[in-house]
This record gives sequence, C-alpha cells and structure tokens, in this order.
Amino acid sequence: MKVRTLIPNIRFRGFSDPWEQRKLQQIAKVFDGTHQTPEYVSNGVPFVSVENIKTLKTNKYISNNAFQNNFKIFPQKGDIFMTRIGNIGSVNIVENNKDLAYYVSLALIRPEHIRTQYLAQYISSQNGQRQLWRRTLHVAFPKKINKNEISKINIFYPDNVEQEKIGSLIIKLDHLIAANEDKVQQLKTLKKLMMQKIFSQEWRFKGFTDPWEQRKLESVVIVYDKGRVPVTSTERISGDTPYYGANGIQDYVDGYTHDGEFTLIAEDGANDTRNYPIKFVSGKIWVNNHAHVLAGKQNILNTRFLSFSLQQINIEPFLSGSGRAKLNASEMKKLLIAVPNIYEQIKVENFLGEMAHLIAANEDKLNQLKRLKKYLMQNLFV
Repeated sequence: MKVRTLIPNIRFRGFSDPWEQRKLQQIAKVFDGTHQTPEYVSNGVPFVSVENIKTLKTNKYISNNAFQNNFKIFPQKGDIFMTRIGNIGSVNIVENNKDLAYYVSLALIRPEHIRTQYLAQYISSQNGQRQLWRRTLHVAFPKKINKNEISKINIFYPDNVEQEKIGSLIIKLDHLIAANEDKVQQLKTLKKLMMQKIFSQEWRFKGFTDPWEQRKLESVVIVYDKGRVPVTSTERISGDTPYYGANGIQDYVDGYTHDGEFTLIAEDGANDTRNYPIKFVSGKIWVNNHAHVLAGKQNILNTRFLSFSLQQINIEPFLSGSGRAKLNASEMKKLLIAVPNIYEQIKVENFLGEMAHLIAANEDKLNQLKRLKKYLMQNLFV
C-alpha cells in the first residue's frame, strides 16, 4: 500500500515539515441548520440557504422568537457555511457576530484547532472537493451529504504560520479576481449603453448628419452558407483553425471553409435566444451548418458594423420551431437594419471594435487569474 507523502507540490520558502492529517471532526465542529420551513416576516433575522452562499445576504427574514426557538448554535464570526445539498462544497466565511439564521441545506463548520481561512480554502481545494464528492449521496434528488459524513473528511494542514501564508495568498487572488470580474461587467455595461446611443442615432460622430436608411438584410449582405461543412468530433483533424458552431468556437481543426471577414449568426441550437449568438470573425475559419455566414456588400455595408447592428435586433420573433429554435435563411434575410453611409459605419465599427478589444483583453486577464487560482488550489494543498 502506497503511503501518502504529506508535502504539497508548491511550498513557501522556509517550510519543509510534513503536514498533519486529521478528520474534520477532530479540528472543527459541524452543525446542521433548521429542518423547519420558517414563516417569513418583513424584517427580523436574515435567513440564508444554498442560493445565498456567495454573499450570505438575503431578502428573507424570520422573527427573533423563531430564531431563538429553532437554533441552538448561533453563527459567529469565523464560522464557515458550506452547501450540503445540490451544488455541494461551496463555502463562505461569517464576517461578524450579527444574528443569522440558516436552513438545513447549509452546514455550519466551526474551526477549533485550525485557521478559518485555511480550512475554507482546503474544503474548496481539489482534494477537499473530491472527498466530499465521495461521501455525497448521489442517488438522492437533489444530491446531498450528511453532516456526519462531512465530519469524516480528512484535512491536511501545516503549522499556523504556513496556513496563514496560504490563506493570505488565496484571499488576495480572490480579491483580484473579483475586481477584474467587476471591471469586465462595467465595460460590458458601458459598451451596451454606447451601442444603444449610437444605433438609436442619439449620438453621432462629428460631421455626420444624414439619417440612416432602413434596409432589408438581403439587399446589403452576401450569404456564404454554401461553404459550410459540418464535421463530427471523431472525424475532425486537430489544427489551428477555429471550428465554429451556433454558439461560437467548438474546436480547433486543420483546414478551413472560409477566409476573410464575416459575421456569424446562429441558425439553430442557440443557447440563448434573447442574447442571440452573433459574432464577427476574421481570417481562416471553419463553420458547420449551425451558423449562417454573412459579409457586407462592398462599399455598402461594413461587415463588423453588420455584427454590431444585428446585436441590436430582437431575433426571437423570427425563429421557428418549438423545441430547437431555428433562424431560417429566408427569415434572416427579412431582418431590417439601419444603415448609415460607409464612412460613418467605419467610424462606428472602429469605436465599438476598440471597446470589444478592451473587454476581450480584460476577459483574458480574468481567465488567466482563474487558471492561476485553479493551479494553486491543485498544488498548494496536500
């Protein structure tokens, strides 16, 4: 039998001692929330459940009497809430001693011989999540884990100083990720506002005053659907060319079906029919039969302007089929878009294109931070 080495792959300088191994019940206590469905009141003690785990904030309240009668263990600063039904293993730390009621879908973990931040992060680590998964009752709906099973998971931990270093690093990374998520969302909101102002013609670039002309799509675009080639996943040859379907890139393959600048719009299989999948692409691409391929007619319609313009249209009324909604080519061609002269189109697409690049760059940074956290969560812990 192979003996597990209690040393992580990544270590802070100056630390070399093996880690301790204990059952969670040896270093913390685990409690259930109330099994009673409460009677809500307009204000009182906040009542949280699984859906509130991310913020521990809620608009549901129970009376102070109900709180006192239903709870023997009151949450306190430094306790950890963990979801034990549905999406099991999500955690959050109680930040103050204010009264807070909680449903049985949450377990309350009270650290006693381990640092709170470290324990919360260990539960979120690959090994912590794997252990919870193994002890989860998967045949139940929704799946759940008993508090006694939570108590039995193994916790591997170093001395307090190293725990604090690990905890501090992950907290800083979480704050950085949250800040970048906020920035991306703010940029997306700003771009949406700018697009509304531009395409309503409330904002105009200097020197442009002529009204925009309403045109049917079929009069201003060329459709390149005949070049599409669907390829099953088992038949694709791996390469550098993005392989597009209804909702964007599905794979990277060898070869291409189209080369140039195009606007792709889902034909069928859109994941979101309200925010309909529309994307500007350039260069060599491979497109399957679930996305229409369009390009603006030369000197009439700028193809990137086309993609921004289509994003302003509610596509749902043009879809057919009750199950897998489809945008038939004939219906697509009837779409009306507002078209200014080609020079104003270029101004618009340059401006919004810069916004799109800025958002993409920040999304890339955010994804890098998330990948870094994933790597650390896999390697900082035993």
